[in-house]
Amino acid sequence: MQCYLPTTQELEVGRLGKFQMPQGDYYYMGSAWGPGGLRARVTRHLVRAPNRQHWHIDWLSRVAVPQAIYYLHVPADQLMTEIGGSVSALECIWSQALVALRSASIPAPRFGSSDCRARCRAHLVAFAGSNNPIKDPVAIRRHLAIAVNISIDHIKYNQIRETSKILLFDALLCPNQHLR
Repeated sequence: MQCYLPTTQELEVGRLGKFQMPQGDYYYMGSAWGPGGLRARVTRHLVRAPNRQHWHIDWLSRVAVPQAIYYLHVPADQLMTEIGGSVSALECIWSQALVALRSASIPAPRFGSSDCRARCRAHLVAFAGSNNPIKDPVAIRRHLAIAVNISIDHIKYNQIRETSKILLFDALLCPNQHLR
């Protein structure tokens, strides 16, 4: 999920602690294997339920403006074969690929990765101010595809507009999708 934080602010993230979050673009990498799958997870982050913070991203979702969702729409067994690992490893690969870019930072260590088996520094990457070298959706999709050696066509993109959040996901996630 890509979101934008309009002002620099201190953000408390549950037991993880307080962090100074710079104004700019943020990319959060996560999976959606729980009940309801991708639709439920994305809707949760977009609706911003202020009294129900559970995941680290819930705290950021309260103050940041969602911009876009990037996701894979491939069967899990095919994806595991193509990248040679587990689907959960994908969020690790993508976060490491993004943090390697110039101007990238990790403003909140362990954000989204406190249970990461690969011991990633975080699954949240920030680009402060206007220093985002991959702001263009095609550039982001290309960078993520190269990181896991798959076709850019596998990575889907949908821009989020405040007035069309629910309609977006009704159209986006067809009933026969392969993601759980």
